[in-house]
Amino acid sequence: MMPSPVFRAAKAVRDVAAGALGAAAARWRPAEGAFAAAGRRLHGRWHAYDALHRVVMEVLARRRSGPVFRRMRLGPLEVWGDVAHFSFGTAYYQRRGYERETVELVAEVLRPGCTAVDVGANHGFFTVMMASLVGPEGRVEALEPNPVVASALHEVLRRNGVDGRVSVHPLALSDQAGTAEFFPSVSAVNDGLSSLLVSPAALEHGVIRPDHSIRVATDTFDAFAQRLGLGRVDLVKIDVEGAEEMVVRGMDQTLAQTPPRRIVCETVPDGEAMRLLRAAGYTARPLDVTDTGVGNYLFTAADVT
Repeated sequence: MMPSPVFRAAKAVRDVAAGALGAAAARWRPAEGAFAAAGRRLHGRWHAYDALHRVVMEVLARRRSGPVFRRMRLGPLEVWGDVAHFSFGTAYYQRRGYERETVELVAEVLRPGCTAVDVGANHGFFTVMMASLVGPEGRVEALEPNPVVASALHEVLRRNGVDGRVSVHPLALSDQAGTAEFFPSVSAVNDGLSSLLVSPAALEHGVIRPDHSIRVATDTFDAFAQRLGLGRVDLVKIDVEGAEEMVVRGMDQTLAQTPPRRIVCETVPDGEAMRLLRAAGYTARPLDVTDTGVGNYLFTAADVT
């Protein structure tokens, strides 16, 4: 059924207004602040606003070619984040924020002196939270194999003054050490979709290409932890776009001898990663998941209450 003339006219007016607002927000800081404040109040509550919001964000993305750092709240923290990146941008421009339940969990369990490992750190949304919460006496190990993204991660940590307490490793954790083909995301809006795997879904949506890859170093969690002398880790976050089973398979020794107290893993319900962690004695509960059940799950060790 073809849209009515009235609908087409309303959409045209909306797009013109969104284009003007996006252009103003891109060049005038007060207009950007007003748009962000409106998004934090209205996004997800009003369908008409959501459509306008989406178009404004598209205009902003086209007009900005580099990082845009803004101060924002993540749980109990105030941090600097690159709002041109989808994770920080979602927290800055939208009411529901980015992975809000996971943010609350990280803020709840990490204290000064804790040790955290961020597997698939990307631009550092959770890395900077971890580093701020564990304090100068704590320890954060961040793994990001994509060199372009790792450079952006370093800048986020520097901007927040926590680079001295985070070690960034250009590694992809897997079930074996060596090198592997890694597929950087080609998405214009989300470079966090990179993976060791070429999944049918990623190919279908055009976020990775089988002919666009780099070689990266790989290691197992067991060897990595032993080399660094990690001991028992308070929190591990795993976000590796479908390769989480490989990461968990490389944790056999760690899970048996010094199981991390908590693991947050983006995975599918009842997938192999979830099965392996449950077999190691972990209980699972969903955090930020979609209607299909895909998303972040919290795995808690048997001796942690």
